[in-house]
Amino acid sequence: MPDNPIDQTVSAKIADFLEEAYQAEIETLIEQWADGYRSLVIDCGHVARFNHDLADDIVQFPNRIRDHFVDALHRLDATDPIDREDLSSGVTVRFTNVANQREVGCYRPEDTGTAMTVVGQLAQISAVKPVLLNGSFVCQRCGTITQVSQPKQNDRLTEPHECQGCERQGPFRLDYETSEFRDRQLVRIKTPPEDATDGESQITAVVNGELAGEYTGDVGSRAAVTGVLTFDGSDPDSTEYPYRLDAEDIELRDGTGDKDVSDEELAVLTESETPVEDLTASLLPGIEETDKFELIKEALVLQLVGGPRSDHENGARIRGDWHMLLLGDPGTAKSETIDEAHHLAPRSQLVGERATAAGLTASAVKDDFGGSQWSIKAGTLVRANDGLCGIDEIDKISDDAVEALHSPMERQRVDASLADQEVSLPAYTAIIAAGNPKFGRFDEYEPIPDQIDFNEALLSRFDLIFLLKDTVDAEHDAAVGEAITNSYFGALEKEATGETSRDQAERNIPSRIIREYISRARELVPTVEDERVEQKTVEAYTHFRQQGDDNGNPNAVPVTARKQEGILRLAASSARARLSETIKVEDVERAVKLIRQSLEDVGIDPETGEFDADLIETGNSMSQHERMKSIKQVIEGLNNGRVGSGSTVEEIAAELNVSVEKVKKTLEKLSQQGEVYSPQTDHYRTT
Repeated sequence: MPDNPIDQTVSAKIADFLEEAYQAEIETLIEQWADGYRSLVIDCGHVARFNHDLADDIVQFPNRIRDHFVDALHRLDATDPIDREDLSSGVTVRFTNVANQREVGCYRPEDTGTAMTVVGQLAQISAVKPVLLNGSFVCQRCGTITQVSQPKQNDRLTEPHECQGCERQGPFRLDYETSEFRDRQLVRIKTPPEDATDGESQITAVVNGELAGEYTGDVGSRAAVTGVLTFDGSDPDSTEYPYRLDAEDIELRDGTGDKDVSDEELAVLTESETPVEDLTASLLPGIEETDKFELIKEALVLQLVGGPRSDHENGARIRGDWHMLLLGDPGTAKSETIDEAHHLAPRSQLVGERATAAGLTASAVKDDFGGSQWSIKAGTLVRANDGLCGIDEIDKISDDAVEALHSPMERQRVDASLADQEVSLPAYTAIIAAGNPKFGRFDEYEPIPDQIDFNEALLSRFDLIFLLKDTVDAEHDAAVGEAITNSYFGALEKEATGETSRDQAERNIPSRIIREYISRARELVPTVEDERVEQKTVEAYTHFRQQGDDNGNPNAVPVTARKQEGILRLAASSARARLSETIKVEDVERAVKLIRQSLEDVGIDPETGEFDADLIETGNSMSQHERMKSIKQVIEGLNNGRVGSGSTVEEIAAELNVSVEKVKKTLEKLSQQGEVYSPQTDHYRTT
């Protein structure tokens, strides 16, 4: 404890501060002391208002000032119920809100020993485990107990040099019951993906005591971690000493964007009467547009903004983020659209065909992080929480990865097992994905679900699905060729001479302004004040329900209630994109326009030319369902009383008067569903 006059003066000044500003917190500490609570959290903002020099000293000499705070507690009458020795050894003074904020990686060796707040993303969190603070070592020769404080910098057990009784060098046995343990957890903090333009940095924070375990389920969240910067000296054989942060406080933070964008610069959108149209016109410069692509860009604007989340009184959560799928022939700018979304989203992640189930969601891993314990490693959807995830070549990712997408896309949570604990991680993430036809190009005479190479059930999870076909059009092809040529040769000229005379595509509004506008729009929670808005959504949903039943088919079920939810999500996104606090009729109309195009792209049965939402909901059209039913009946009729290998494909086709190719494709589906089996090549029986 401080014993010279200067130190005593500092302790007395801190005692005055505690008595003036922290009486309630000290009373709570005393009341909960018997239950094991040991922390007194000091807000350095309060300290600065009391004495600015003292706040600066906390940043420069946190551990020394911490001793003064403990000494100051001794001076207060309020702490008399606690034994002085117990108070000195047990209380933990934690500093928060220090005036020294750094990004991950922005510190140097001379900064060690100072207090700082490191801002980044919680990327990995270990299990909570007890760590020895003070060991009671029993001499196995004479039984004397020797207390040894364990160093923070080393995970190896430190035994007494010699017994205090017989003065021999052991052997010793650790007495667990009389030793002092404390909970500890490791938290890895990384550069957020939206800030990792120059590479990714990371630092491990050591979280002790009551703070350990409090943020286990927040992997992927942005956070400000306050603590004392030091070195990790746990490997005595290494000459490298990674930075470490002895954490004292963790504050979860929301919000991203370009903080250097002024209100004057942002006025190009905030004061516009057509901000959605202006944003749409600024996306994907250089891509020759079609009417379809214009719609896709408009949908992308709404997805970048997203809709607000809300909770029902019964506890159910209504998701605001929504998902979009682009299916198209090669060379139709699908990948460029995903790259654009990744570039403009204030928070985003991008994956390709090598994505795995664990890589997309989360996994419990055992590595050098956390010693011999398991830790949670967040996947892409968790790391992109409150942002956007782009998945290119979704048709080529593994079946396990596709299966892993179902729950996060709907529930927006990722469940992971850590030791004997089930941890649920947030994945409030919008997904934009792109896929190719499995036969190279789309065939307009075949249903879309038959031409994509992933589980059709995933289709219904996407709010919007757009089809991009590469069609021959002389005028459009010439425009595309000219745009590509100008871009290529213009880039060469600029590289060689520093300028070019060619017209090159440029964004109408700079990217950083778009990102900041999106960030601000995402903070809005628009409401409905006009009853016509509600009427319009109900009318639209009813129309979609009736659309597939024009011919009076009693079996037709055009769309499910998911489409009604989709209309609401897109309408709310449209209001946000206009920076409006109210949802208007024009927002509903914009949502309906996009959903209608999506349904027409994927929900038209090529055999009948009519809309059939079963294609989206089940992957099979009504005509396919009927054919499957008829084929089963024909097989049963042909095989009735017949002994042998079963009906041939040709026999079935002749009975139904349909092509052999159609029968083969339908039989493949029935075989996958376990409805028929093939005892011999091209021969079938029902199960």
